Amino acid sequence: MGNYLFFANGVASLMGDVELSPVIRVASFTFLLLPVLSLYRGLFQGELLMIPTAVSQVVEQLLRVGVILFAAVSYASFSLTVYQTGAFAMAGAFIGGLAAWLILLYYDRKIHGVHLRTHLLLLSVPKEKQLVRRFFVEGGLVSVYSGLLILFQLIDSFLLINSLTNSGIAEQSAKVAKGVYDRGQPLVQLGLVVATALSASFLPALTKLIVQKNQAKFIHSAKLYLRFTTAIAGAAACGLAVLIPYLNFSLFKDFSGNWTLTAFVFAVGLMAEIQAYQSIAQSQGAFFTILKAAGIGLLVKLVATGLLTFYLGTFGASLSTLLGLVMVLFFWLKKKTKRLMTLRKKDNLVLNYWSAFC
Repeated sequence: MGNYLFFANGVASLMGDVELSPVIRVASFTFLLLPVLSLYRGLFQGELLMIPTAVSQVVEQLLRVGVILFAAVSYASFSLTVYQTGAFAMAGAFIGGLAAWLILLYYDRKIHGVHLRTHLLLLSVPKEKQLVRRFFVEGGLVSVYSGLLILFQLIDSFLLINSLTNSGIAEQSAKVAKGVYDRGQPLVQLGLVVATALSASFLPALTKLIVQKNQAKFIHSAKLYLRFTTAIAGAAACGLAVLIPYLNFSLFKDFSGNWTLTAFVFAVGLMAEIQAYQSIAQSQGAFFTILKAAGIGLLVKLVATGLLTFYLGTFGASLSTLLGLVMVLFFWLKKKTKRLMTLRKKDNLVLNYWSAFC
C-alpha cells in the first residue's frame, strides 16, 4: 500500500498522466483488505465450505461494479471532473472488499461460533520449507490467474496512452480514448463473477479427489466443471457483445468505442476457460506448466499492446488482450495435443483421463 500511497505521483507519471495520482492513492487502500479476505476465504475453502467464499465474492463484485456505474452517473449529474470520477470509481473496490469481509465474519460466527480469527495473521511463519514453498507457489499461481486480466489492465495503463500519442493522436484525445476503452473493464469483471466463483469452488474438491486417488470421480468432476464453465462464460460473452451498443448508450449517452468494447468483452469466455484449465492443472500439481502459460500470455500482451494500439488505436488494445488470452489457451491445447499423440489406444485409463479435458 505504501508504495502506491506515497509514490503515486511517480507511478502516475509513468502512466503518462500525473493527475492520476489521487486515483492511485484511493486504490492503494484496497491492499489493507487483502490479508483478511485471503485468510478467511482460504480457511473456508480448506474446510470445503464454499458458500461463504462464493457469497462474499459475488457481493464484492456487485458492489464494486455498482459504485463504478454510480460514479459514471455522478459525472454527468454533479459535474465531477474526470479524475474525481475515477477516484470515486476506485473507491468501489474498497467498499466491495469491506462488505465481503463483513459477510465472511458473519459466516465465521454462524458456522464456528467465533469471529475475528484475524489473530492467525500474527502467527509465526511455519518452519517447514515444503509448506512455505507450497504457500508461495500455489498461492502465487492462484493470484496470477485470478488477476490475469488485472495484469493485462496494468500493461494497458502504462502503454495505451503513450502508444496513442506516439501514433499522432493529441494527448487529450488519447486520454478520452483510454476512458472509453476502460468502460469494458467493469462489464468483463461482472461477467467473470460466476467463473471466478466456480474456480474457487472446484479447486479444493479436485485436489481432494487427487489426494484420495479417486480418478473416476476426478474425471467426472473435471469434465462437468469444464463444460459448465464453457457454457456459462460463452453465453455471458456473447450476451455482452450483443448488448454493448445499448449498454454503451444507456450508461454513457454515446456510441463511442462500440467495436472496441464488443471485442473486449469476449475476454470473459477466454478467461473463464483459462481459469478452468488452471484449476484442473493445479489440482494435479502441474505448477511449472501453469506458470509458463501465464508468462507466455503476459509477454504476448506486452509486445502486442504497443504495436496494435499504434496502428489500430483502442481496438488494437482490445485485440492484444484477446491475443494474449488466446495464446494462454493455445498453450493448454498444445500440451493436450502432445499428450494425446503419445497415447496408445489400448491405454483406456489414460484415454479416459484425457476425456476429462475435452
